[in-house]
Amino acid sequence: MIWGSDYAFPISYHRAMLEDTQRIELYKKAIESTVQDKVVIDVGAGTGILSLYAVQAGAKKIYALEKDFETYNFIHGLVQKSTIVGKTIEFINTSSFDFSIEPFDIPQVLISELIGAVGPEEGIVEAFFDLKTKNPSLASFIPHTIDICCDIFYSDFVENEFQNNYTIYSRNLPYFKNEETLFGDMYAQKFLFHNFMEETAVSDQQILKTYSLGIDQISDFKVEIKVPEHANTIAVFFKAYLDVNNTVTLTNCPGSSLHWLTPYLRKPYKKERVTIEYRSKNKFFFVHWD
Repeated sequence: MIWGSDYAFPISYHRAMLEDTQRIELYKKAIESTVQDKVVIDVGAGTGILSLYAVQAGAKKIYALEKDFETYNFIHGLVQKSTIVGKTIEFINTSSFDFSIEPFDIPQVLISELIGAVGPEEGIVEAFFDLKTKNPSLASFIPHTIDICCDIFYSDFVENEFQNNYTIYSRNLPYFKNEETLFGDMYAQKFLFHNFMEETAVSDQQILKTYSLGIDQISDFKVEIKVPEHANTIAVFFKAYLDVNNTVTLTNCPGSSLHWLTPYLRKPYKKERVTIEYRSKNKFFFVHWD
């Protein structure tokens, strides 16, 4: 298997993350104000960019954990040939749940970007709680809080995208003839993605769920949302607070320019309420409209 191939190691995905300058600068700002002279754990280290920022900010030691073997192999190979990192960063091919720190090191800072497009689906809540339980010395978390939020509005893009998809399905699948309502009900069961740069929200943002990382044990949630008749779109997104003063905020809300696009659902015909449930055991969102 070739290092760096799109099959073995998704370089294109990591490139998009590295090109996301807003994400990088916000994490860098939070790290610079937190890690000096401290032992740091970086969970889901990926390309190691957050660990590198910790080195530059004066961290005493960084344990960079990466579970995916191909990613670890690729980055570890680059690091081994580099003179920049020295012995400050230790890259380890392991899950955070299987990791035990050296007894002479007392970790004080936990960093991670295990944030899904909605928020909890990459396991950041469970990983932070597990590491805090095993390492009570951990006192600083980047991020420290994640809000799951929603905006509700009307979108021409969403409506046109739905009609275009229905046209293709009904043209090529005979059993979809004259079944636009059924198609709309099924279409609304799964999150789709868009940046909504051209949209204006018609309702105030609502917070659906707040996770206090290192404290909350499980990411499961279930919430019911009322959707106004004039709206056709519910956008669900995260706000990650990277510093304790909530001045460094990362969000993929509608109109943001992050590599995370905004997840959304299209409201089906004559439906007024949606229940969104996330089950960490399945790592899956269940959506039910009434």
